[in-house]
Amino acid sequence: MTPILVYARDPGAANQMVAACEILTRDPADPRMAPLRRSFGAGPDWAPAPRIHARGPALDTFARAGFAVTEGAPADAALAQAAAVLTGLDDVDDPVPRALWRAARAARKPCAAICDNDVNLAVRLGDAQGCPDLVFAVSERGRREIESCRLPGLRVELVPDLHLARLARAAPDPEARARQRRRWGVSAEARVWLYAGVVRRELAALRAVEAEDEVDCLRALALALSVTEPASALAVRPHPRDPDGKYESACEAIGTRAVVDRSGTPAEAFAASDVVVSLSEAVRNEARLLGRPAYAPEAALALLSGPR
Repeated sequence: MTPILVYARDPGAANQMVAACEILTRDPADPRMAPLRRSFGAGPDWAPAPRIHARGPALDTFARAGFAVTEGAPADAALAQAAAVLTGLDDVDDPVPRALWRAARAARKPCAAICDNDVNLAVRLGDAQGCPDLVFAVSERGRREIESCRLPGLRVELVPDLHLARLARAAPDPEARARQRRRWGVSAEARVWLYAGVVRRELAALRAVEAEDEVDCLRALALALSVTEPASALAVRPHPRDPDGKYESACEAIGTRAVVDRSGTPAEAFAASDVVVSLSEAVRNEARLLGRPAYAPEAALALLSGPR
């Protein structure tokens, strides 16, 4: 068995790592893993053994998928025992992936990362001393951005979104809609708009793009709903790393028909909603895959202000 050190912190990165680890442990010959096999110098009898480390929201993501996980950033001893490193592309405030890539390069061990979206890729990849050997991009747009960085020794492979492919295979839960609506306290007949939060406000100083403020967007959506769909309900699902109380004041326009709630899984929240709104393209893609119309805030406001 080839020990592979795996790390993720953020939910998007963890989703990709879970999907990758399932492929690696169940079918390492899957064609989607061919670039990884080549990068890791694996032969035809490759039998990888992921050793997973995680922090923050990723801990729950791995646990729900049934993987054993060690909490915290990997220590030097974990890297020394590993033959290769595989990480997500966590957000810019997590230094662990870049530290792992640097350490792997210094130890001459292959390292790879899997993107979960196309946001701030250049910033998250770091520099020539701290970038991985191989990056999996999940879109042509992402591949072009990574290649434009021109980081020495960095290779880019375009692969299908592993998380969405895994999600598409999952059996639907027929009770999810009713169960989550009971948690929200909304009726079976209510039209529910789900707003999925992001952590742009907290990381604005570390990012070069993403000027839209998620709280301001929610406030505008709540106000529009109070005017154009007064019978609708608004459910707000904070990002796992959002601070408590972040969104409550923005919901005032819709009053008692708004609920801020972290319970359940993302799939359950999508199942319980009728329309999904988020600044996160990854969230919108996941919602659409699960059969829910999903919009960026600007598009949702245009929809609400259009002909009725």
